[in-house]
Amino acid sequence: MLLLLLAVSLVSGILDVLQGEFPKDAIAIAINAALGFLQERRAEQALAALRRLTAPTVMVCRDGQTQTLAAAELVPGDIYSLEAGV
Repeated sequence: MLLLLLAVSLVSGILDVLQGEFPKDAIAIAINAALGFLQERRAEQALAALRRLTAPTVMVCRDGQTQTLAAAELVPGDIYSLEAGV
């Protein structure tokens, strides 16, 4: 989408210049594309941070030792502990 907006901005700017006008529409489209890119980048970073915060962990008794692991690391034979959530 960003590339499409930049292409439209470029075409609009060229057409405006060829007609002897100031390329105000092209500038507005380019600013909109830049703001959209920044907003999407920040949203992706926030989503990644939320995923890190909500990564499920589990208390496991493995080989007689209790350890905290990521839930994805559970294997058959692990004994895990369940507790009431907050």
